[in-house]
Amino acid sequence: MNEDEPSLYLNAWDAGWFQIKQVNKQFPSSNYQEFTEKFSKLKQKIANNVYKLGMLIK
Repeated sequence: MNEDEPSLYLNAWDAGWFQIKQVNKQFPSSNYQEFTEKFSKLKQKIANNVYKLGMLIK
């Protein structure tokens, strides 16, 4: 993949979510879709409890 899409810098030391998203656009994976759904649910749980649990003060 790195040879086919050198502009993505997949072998870079700081490759991260941007590269994963770009590869997933070309080669969709049900695992990635499942991850994004579960991550979204986790973000919502954290957002709902951040003040309740004293992580931030209003």
